Amino acid sequence: MGLVEIDVFRSDQDEKFELIKRTKKYIHIENTSLEESYKSKSENQVDVEDEIHEEIPSLMRKYKDEKIVSEIIYPIIYINHSRQSIPLGYIWVRNKEKTLGNNTIEKLAELSKEMVARIKESNTVLTTEKFPIIDISNNGICIKITEPHLIQTLPKHTGFVFDIYIRMQGYFKVFGAIRWLSYDEVGSLILGMELVAKSSFPGEREKFHRNVELLGQGKFTGLKTHAI
Repeated sequence: MGLVEIDVFRSDQDEKFELIKRTKKYIHIENTSLEESYKSKSENQVDVEDEIHEEIPSLMRKYKDEKIVSEIIYPIIYINHSRQSIPLGYIWVRNKEKTLGNNTIEKLAELSKEMVARIKESNTVLTTEKFPIIDISNNGICIKITEPHLIQTLPKHTGFVFDIYIRMQGYFKVFGAIRWLSYDEVGSLILGMELVAKSSFPGEREKFHRNVELLGQGKFTGLKTHAI
């Protein structure tokens, strides 16, 4: 298949990864030396020519310098209990010797489904416990976990889906990737998490960002979070 990398979306990544996260579509450049390969051939495929700001000749030169013949970036989409689709990460495949065709797309689609199924199997611990948020921004959150079972199990995960509750504003569903952890003097688990995916419902993301901004201004308090 070639060079394969599987990772979660991060805030400091190249434009094409942000585009995949936002659109939930895949990028497929079958032959990096042909301009026609940068055009979409499917409604589920990103049209690189139209949606990437960088000019195609510039992209082609970069691929040539890196000796990349073909590239596919396929999203890993988690469907939660509310039927919301949450982009968790991606499968990035590059080949320096031959082109990657539709058969590779099909293989990556199956691999993505298998990975999501395993995530669901390993993420079966549900709780309605509420835990305080120590700090929050549009892209990150720090929470304190006091429930003994979760203190033992959460450090074994790379991330999980949970709700952020803001008093009088409701719940905001997110996926957080664990970036660091520590324990306080009484043994509570402190998690530092990157919010790599937020609700795809229309207006929900903007509403979340607006409320976080108001929290920063001290407009209202009462944050709680619970994992689901």
